[in-house]
Amino acid sequence: MFNFENTDEFVEYFVIANQSEKKAAEAHGNTLFSKGHKESNSTENGILIPEHKQMDYFFVIRGEIDDKVIDEQIQKIKRIDIVLAVARINVAELKSKQNLIF
Repeated sequence: MFNFENTDEFVEYFVIANQSEKKAAEAHGNTLFSKGHKESNSTENGILIPEHKQMDYFFVIRGEIDDKVIDEQIQKIKRIDIVLAVARINVAELKSKQNLIF
């Protein structure tokens, strides 16, 4: 998790991984005890927002911010070469929104 706090505008920005490091390592078979083979695990453990398990990271903005500024941020993120997709998610509609309380 990375964060930046803009104290002048009372806004915080976070980049949060959707998978725990342990879950990501298991998916690649790179755990200390795996001996190179991949274990099958169909549970959702290790996923921050299970409704969007296809997402690797979330960019969370906390504070009072204008929609126009959010749209500008989305356009900037879309221009980053390594970013494959960007989607705006309404936190109020998430079943697992309690996972974003930090």
